[in-house]
Amino acid sequence: IHGSHFVMGDYLFLGYGGDGFSVIDPLFMLYARQFEKTMKQNKDKQVILVTHAPPQKTKLDKIHGYHCGNKSIRQFIEKFQPVYAFSGHIHENFEKQDTIKRTKVLNAGPFGKIISI
Repeated sequence: IHGSHFVMGDYLFLGYGGDGFSVIDPLFMLYARQFEKTMKQNKDKQVILVTHAPPQKTKLDKIHGYHCGNKSIRQFIEKFQPVYAFSGHIHENFEKQDTIKRTKVLNAGPFGKIISI
């Protein structure tokens, strides 16, 4: 769903792939503007963000004592507070979970994870 969205029931899924290595991602910020318009058109839906890179300063982006996640994604989560934010990229953090404000963030790992939403 890179750069796109889809609606399933009461949920609006927003997706962004990207390279996963950018601390600040100008391309994500461009997509974020479109995502904001999409969210306004779907005000009655709960938002789930799916990205390749994890948001910065969470359990999902910490490696060898340092945070290497994406600030742009974190800012989006702080501003819009989706219900969930799923990411991957950092293999060492498979199955780690954390929160940013009211948003649950999760790296499901290679085997995935079943959650109730």
